[in-house]
Amino acid sequence: MRNADDPAMPFTDKPEYQHRYAGLTKREAFAMAAMQGIMSNAFGDYIGQSWADDMASDSVKAADALLKELDNEQI
Repeated sequence: MRNADDPAMPFTDKPEYQHRYAGLTKREAFAMAAMQGIMSNAFGDYIGQSWADDMASDSVKAADALLKELDNEQI
């Protein structure tokens, strides 16, 4: 499983559910946070017919960039 596909907030307190997760992936959670930030500070940057598509695309790009950076991080 890739880091982006890992659960953002896994629930694993029961052994029988150890490999089953519900909810958002890390990628989805990061994209959601990015979109919230973009929407709160858009100041008209996303005006026009395709504003939602542009905002969604930028949010996913930000999430992917964060995941890439986290994968490159050496501890």
